[in-house]
Amino acid sequence: MQGNFLWDWNSLDSVRDAHSALEGWALVFFALLVVFDVLAHLADEHPTREKKLERIGLWCFGVAIVAEIVAYPYGKRNDILAEQRDNAQRGKLSVLDNSTQRLKTEAQHSKERSDALEVGLEMERQKTARFQKEADVARLALSNQVTSQAPRWRLLEANESLFVESLKPFAGQRVKVMMCGMAPTIEVQTLWSDMFNMLRPDGYDRTKSGAIKDGAGWDVDGTSGVWEQCAQRDLAAGIMLFVSSTADAKVMDAANAMTTVLNKISALAYMERVYPEQTNFDNAIAKLGSPRIMAQSDNQTIFVLIETNPLSN
Repeated sequence: MQGNFLWDWNSLDSVRDAHSALEGWALVFFALLVVFDVLAHLADEHPTREKKLERIGLWCFGVAIVAEIVAYPYGKRNDILAEQRDNAQRGKLSVLDNSTQRLKTEAQHSKERSDALEVGLEMERQKTARFQKEADVARLALSNQVTSQAPRWRLLEANESLFVESLKPFAGQRVKVMMCGMAPTIEVQTLWSDMFNMLRPDGYDRTKSGAIKDGAGWDVDGTSGVWEQCAQRDLAAGIMLFVSSTADAKVMDAANAMTTVLNKISALAYMERVYPEQTNFDNAIAKLGSPRIMAQSDNQTIFVLIETNPLSN
């Protein structure tokens, strides 16, 4: 039996456990009353023993009565809490029904708008080639504008809980987050700051609202986060994770988890396993402070390099 009878008065499960336990003990002592009463009758030739057994039976009867008395308020409380839970569940069902109806209505409106849009598109397809070309140019310009207005820090903040919860299973993992270049853009700096805070083991307050949130619990390197000699490179993603090829399975799993969740929120990340034999080549192009070089000598740390958003170029 879980819980504490006295301190969980507002918990239906604890009240129900307490009531069941008390009723059970009452039954046990009623049964003992019957047993000792029978033994007392069998010992009628021994008055002293008979009287002793009768007294024991009376004590069992008293304990059973006390258990029943104590169980009574728990029974009443159980009824009240059960009724409150039923009412809450009915309220939730009502809200779900209303939400379902609202979604159906919105879906119908969306279908109507979609049908109207289809008619409009059909009319557009019937226009001259000149108008079609202008429409194509306008759509391309709009697409570029939308892309440039979707910074990665905004994607990360919108999916803050997903990012933190996906990485909490790897709490304690060492990580160093770095920015590329001596003058990183505001977009890169903001993304670095958000990622640094969300990975930290202690709480953080990104919005300065006073509400402290738990970080992922990683061991974040607090030293300089700028690789000054970094030059923007033509990479498949703007966030690179460097991990030593000799890293153990736990480190690799953590790096894979971070890469997966960043790509899931469309932040475009790529993980690279660094092999020792690359040292000479990397030293020639990466220079001092390269996270790739550091990963070759540290197989317990994940090195994250944030470069300019490739979608904004």
